[in-house]
Amino acid sequence: MDVESNEVDIDFDNLDIDIDEKDFLQKLANVISKREEEIEMIEEEKEKEKREEMEKLESMECIKGMDFEEILEDLRGEFVTIIIKSGGRCNGVECCCAHEGLLCQLGRDLILLITSGRKIFIPIDAIAAVIEED
Repeated sequence: MDVESNEVDIDFDNLDIDIDEKDFLQKLANVISKREEEIEMIEEEKEKEKREEMEKLESMECIKGMDFEEILEDLRGEFVTIIIKSGGRCNGVECCCAHEGLLCQLGRDLILLITSGRKIFIPIDAIAAVIEED
């Protein structure tokens, strides 16, 4: 294979075919070679994108070693979604499992979430997850 021109050399002397068939086969071999190179380039690009995505994820703030209260403290003043462990009725009102709002205060056992003019006090031990909004 000629690396510069991307052409594949085929020994047609031992083949029992005419010139037009030889030309066709040579062109076909060249097309296959070019397609293989294109596939290789696409795979390399995918690997590059994957590496870049991993680097981006690794560069995000890591919270290893922090306990839950420290994470909540870092989110104070941020708009978050709080997922609580269970829903159901509370004080005669149908509650859902997710509450969105501004994480305002953090107490010893409770957090205060403010949303649409309402104050929602959520026990820390009832929190299943906290989603930080972008």
